[in-house]
Amino acid sequence: MVYELDSALNRYDNVLTTLAQAAHSYHRGSQGNRHAKDSPLTMSRDQWMGLILRVLRSRDTVQSVLAVTPKVPADALLHLMQLDDRLRNQATLIAEAVPLANWRATVRPDAEAWWWSLEAPEHRLDQLDWLWDILTIVLLTFSVSLVVAISVRFLSGGPDVLGSLAIVGQTVLTLLTAGTLTPSGRKAIEYVFSQLSRFGLKRYLWQKAKLILSGLLLVSLLIFWARLPAIADFFNNRGLDRYIAGELANAQSDFERAVSLDPNNLSAHYNLGRLYEGVQEINKARTSYLIAAQGDYAPAYNDLGRLALQTAKLPEAAALLQRGLELTENLPEGDERNHTTYALLKNLGWIRLEQKRYVAAEDLLQQAIALDNTFPYTPAAAHCLLAQVLEQKKPPEKALPQWEICQSYLVIRSPEEDTWYYLAQQRLQQ
Repeated sequence: MVYELDSALNRYDNVLTTLAQAAHSYHRGSQGNRHAKDSPLTMSRDQWMGLILRVLRSRDTVQSVLAVTPKVPADALLHLMQLDDRLRNQATLIAEAVPLANWRATVRPDAEAWWWSLEAPEHRLDQLDWLWDILTIVLLTFSVSLVVAISVRFLSGGPDVLGSLAIVGQTVLTLLTAGTLTPSGRKAIEYVFSQLSRFGLKRYLWQKAKLILSGLLLVSLLIFWARLPAIADFFNNRGLDRYIAGELANAQSDFERAVSLDPNNLSAHYNLGRLYEGVQEINKARTSYLIAAQGDYAPAYNDLGRLALQTAKLPEAAALLQRGLELTENLPEGDERNHTTYALLKNLGWIRLEQKRYVAAEDLLQQAIALDNTFPYTPAAAHCLLAQVLEQKKPPEKALPQWEICQSYLVIRSPEEDTWYYLAQQRLQQ
């Protein structure tokens, strides 16, 4: 029996020596010696796991022989304790290299077989795991809140492919990261980390890696949140194209989503107001114009003034249009500024005509007509109004050139313009 014990101890000693050499080669290989003999970097995963399994099974054999040996010599016990110390010294490498928990489920060793439950000694950073857990929970809480806020904004305009993809992508990322706090999620992430351990991810870094993943998720969501105004611009521009093409339902959905994604998108509020006015929802249109006007958006003042003019609130309309003219300087030079300035001058001239302030009306309308050359077409509304002003002067025939332009170029979009066109026909026939 003593002979069998010595033989088992020798086999145990040999495989421990092989393991120690492999571990030594591993450390040297990680420092640049990539061709070290028996290094885990050159051994296959099956070979490396087989070596560790041989060590554990050889310790099983020693224990079996020890249990049936009546009188164990002291030198044999001392040798065994020394060998066990050597095995414990490799606990970190073994615990990181193989899934001991899965092996125990298969082998089902005795409870006293401590070598099947080797654990890496606690690293000093592990003492702060409670802090990493708290920080991870805080970051995930912020991430979930952002996902909810973003989802609400995207869904307000109705579901579509782009909005659904954005919501699903962020939700999946959050759920995957949040899963690290649940038992099943921890098992899954620990399996992934165990695979990454082959590339140098130490076990004591796992908790910190979870924190880093949560932080990266939050940063990605914050970046997405910061990009919402740009995404709102995309929907606003697409809605404008659809509005021009006559796709009013799709245009309304795009404008509503744009203002939901970015409540400060004044252009989207204004375009939504134009759409509402086009379908005769005047109260909704006025509300959208007011929101845009609160941001000092000059075109919104023009349409608010025009709505007031149509209800004969002339002083209120004039005040709104004059404020809009002051704000045109805030618009970038180009078509938008020219169109807005023209509309404001034309509508303010219209008010002065209604107030019978013909000198002021003529001056304003002439200023509007001076912008004709900035358009690819001739806007005729100011010419129609100027013709009516000139009829109040003598001789009234001076109005005929303006009536000719009015009749030739006017595109009828409102009841007032239809009346002007009829007047132009009458004057020219006379």
